[in-house]
Amino acid sequence: TLERNGVLLDVPKLANAKSEIATLVQESHDNAIALIPPKVLFTEDKALSLTRADLVRKTLFSKDGFNIPSVKMTEKGDNDSVDKEVRNELLSRNLNVKALDFLRYYSEWADNNVLLTRYLPMFSKLVKQDSRLHPQYSIVSTVTGRSSASAPSMQNMPRRGPVSSAIRKLIIAPEGYKLLALDYSQSEIRLLGHCS
Repeated sequence: TLERNGVLLDVPKLANAKSEIATLVQESHDNAIALIPPKVLFTEDKALSLTRADLVRKTLFSKDGFNIPSVKMTEKGDNDSVDKEVRNELLSRNLNVKALDFLRYYSEWADNNVLLTRYLPMFSKLVKQDSRLHPQYSIVSTVTGRSSASAPSMQNMPRRGPVSSAIRKLIIAPEGYKLLALDYSQSEIRLLGHCS
C-alpha cells in the first residue's frame, strides 16, 4: 500500500537543500530590511526582523513608512493585516518602486520561510531508516470526502518558485521507476459513489 511503501526521499541532499534554502530566505530578509525607510529604522529599538509583524505594518502603513492605505484588519480587528491576501493586493497596486520591492522581498521571505520551517524539519523528523516518508492517508478526515495525507502532508507540497522546486526535488523515484503527478479531480468521491 501507499502507507507501507512510502515516499522515497533523497536524504543525502536534504542537508544541502536546507542550507541553500536558508541562504535564499536570509537574502530575501536582508533585501527587505535594507528597503525599510530611515524614519522607521530610527524609531526601532528592537532587533530588525521580518518575523515582527509590527515592524512590517509600520513599514507599509505608517506615515514614517511607505504610508500605504490599509487593505484590511487582522481577524481580531486590532491591527492592519499583512497576510498573503493583503500582500498580493498591494503588489497589484501602482505603488512607489521601493514599496513594491519591499513587498516582493517580504512576500518571498514569508513564503519561503514557511517552507523552510515547515517542510524540511518535518522531512528530517519523519524520514525512516529506509529513506522514506510514510504519510498516513485518510478519506474520512476531510469534510469533502477527498483523500488526505498527514505526517507529513504530501498534498500541500508547494509548486511554484525555486524553494518549492528544491523541496519537491527531494522526493525521488526508486531506481528503474519514474514519478508521475496526477490530479484526482475529486475522483475519490466518484470511486466511493461507484463502490456504494
